Amino acid sequence: PAEQVYRDDEDFVGGQTREMEGQLSSAEKRCQHLENELFQMRKLVANSDRKQSQLMEQMVTTRQER
Repeated sequence: PAEQVYRDDEDFVGGQTREMEGQLSSAEKRCQHLENELFQMRKLVANSDRKQSQLMEQMVTTRQER
């Protein structure tokens, strides 16, 4: 009977370990997804800033030509 209790405890701990590994894997996937989204947002902001600068330069050039 003591052996059976030990096996039950071992199975319980093993089950908890697998569950936590699954949760960790899921969290890592979510983190990677969020990192990819952040990277895309940074690119979007950089492109927007660049376009805004180009438009401002065009406005200045247009005003100087008048």
